[in-house]
Amino acid sequence: VSSPTVRALRTWRHHSELAKRRLDRLEAQVRRMVGAPELRALRSWRAVTAKHMLLRRAGHGVMGSALFKGLKSWMQHCQQKAEKKKALAAQVYRFSPHGRAQLRSINSWRRHSAFARRKRAALAAIMGKGKKQALTTWRLQAADATARKHQLRSALRRLSPDGRAKSKVLNQLNGFLGVYYTFRRAAAAIHHRRARKCLNNWFFVVEQQFRIAEALHAVRHLSLVRALNQWKKAPPHPARKTLARLTNRDLSKCFNS
Repeated sequence: VSSPTVRALRTWRHHSELAKRRLDRLEAQVRRMVGAPELRALRSWRAVTAKHMLLRRAGHGVMGSALFKGLKSWMQHCQQKAEKKKALAAQVYRFSPHGRAQLRSINSWRRHSAFARRKRAALAAIMGKGKKQALTTWRLQAADATARKHQLRSALRRLSPDGRAKSKVLNQLNGFLGVYYTFRRAAAAIHHRRARKCLNNWFFVVEQQFRIAEALHAVRHLSLVRALNQWKKAPPHPARKTLARLTNRDLSKCFNS
């Protein structure tokens, strides 16, 4: 860059800065001359308005609470009275000739409309019976066709080279798994043979103890056991049969009748 260009640029910057400072001073003077009283008036008006609203709120809070409660209760009372008046007018209108005629007409219209709805439903059922049957048949055929398509796809997949290879691999895997589980059960039996032997011996000992306890109980109560066996083998007493007949007489009559 040549030196005259640099000097011209610096001179232009200097003149632009001087012009900007001159404009800033003029703008500040204009604001002081024109806007200062209006701004002061606006600020004072805002302060007065805020103070007035605060005093108004305080006055309403102190003096208007009872009035507000009274007004609210009066409005509720008027609303209840209006509702009662409306309900009473409705009852009076129902018992009047026009009201009874209107109720009769509304009830008859309801009956006719219900009958018309039933007729439309019956007609729609009759008209749409064939369509419904056709739709049901189509759904069944579509489900059957879908099932057949899946079966055909699975059969073709199994008969294809990839399917046969996959089936062969799966069969080999099932065989290997069967052998693995067999070896696993055998290893578990070998590993737990002592515990199994101990468990079997414990079962045998418990069974023997139970049999010994039964034998001791039979020996101790031998006379009772003999008496019970004799009572079981003895024929029933005739008095017992007579008592049973007398007790079940009403039931026998009912059954025979």
